[in-house]
Amino acid sequence: MTKICKTGLVVGKFCPLHKGHELVINTALNHCERVIILSYTSENYGFSAEVRHYWLRKIFPMADILVLQPEDVPNDDASDIAHREFCANVLEASGLPLPDAVFSSENYGNGFAEHLSIRFHKQVLSIMVDSARVQVPISGTKLRDSPKLMNEFCSNIVWQRHVPKRILFIGSESSGKSTIAERYASYSGGGYVPEFGRTMWELKHGNLTVDDFTFIGKMQIEYEEQAWGMHNALMCDTSPLVTAFYSNKLLGFIPKELQLLINRKYDYTFFCENDFGYIDDGTRNGVEFGLEQRQFYKFYMEHLSQGWISLGGTILERIDTIQKIVDPHLYNLRNNT
Repeated sequence: MTKICKTGLVVGKFCPLHKGHELVINTALNHCERVIILSYTSENYGFSAEVRHYWLRKIFPMADILVLQPEDVPNDDASDIAHREFCANVLEASGLPLPDAVFSSENYGNGFAEHLSIRFHKQVLSIMVDSARVQVPISGTKLRDSPKLMNEFCSNIVWQRHVPKRILFIGSESSGKSTIAERYASYSGGGYVPEFGRTMWELKHGNLTVDDFTFIGKMQIEYEEQAWGMHNALMCDTSPLVTAFYSNKLLGFIPKELQLLINRKYDYTFFCENDFGYIDDGTRNGVEFGLEQRQFYKFYMEHLSQGWISLGGTILERIDTIQKIVDPHLYNLRNNT
């Protein structure tokens, strides 16, 4: 392919790096002998400079990559002139060739290229790529608002290694799942989603209807969705499968709408074993009830082909088991390895 210029420039937050960004960068690489990628933002939106540099280095090793720390850059809401001057200063200080073209999918491209032309005393072209978002109908803002879209619009290296994980803790009464979920959330800096069903049970004094059980299942998911993306990992104290057990036990059946929710997927499922010894907190139903719960959960998880990790021993032993399995993911998030 004929190169239209020597050096191209692509500037963006890349929070997260998505396939629309990749289209712009690949277009620049196809049309330029050399490409500079500059990434900066005063608000990293949960994607650190180190993580963004890792993505760009892995996907575009042939490019010159500059990723700046948030404390070294203008506020995101600073004026266009401030950002243009800042980029010009960074490029001059970098020692890299000055750009001959700016590649973008945003309206800022034309004004940015004009500013650089004046500043550098040379013509800098503005080349727009998929500005209508027809080829890749996504934006960073939309992905931050709906993180579940990331597996569709982000490369695997972004999605699988650096996206928050949902971690489910399930088990019968007095199996320590709430304690473990809260403890590990505190240890890891992750989020914690408590059991909404307990709240409803207390509000209605145990008099739950068919509609209540369906509502509990939906709200549990809603709370997870609200919290997901705000932390490097999300500890879920229960799932719709637990709600289904209580519905089946108390009503004799599982409502159809709730039945559809019990196959909800989690990145890790830890099954808390009953080796603490039964502790009655005034709301529990006894040892036999707990054994019935255990059988119900494992039967459904096997039937739905949902794998799980057995979690037993003391609190410290359980935390150690979780750390060995989950911490490598958190380490990737924190340390760009």
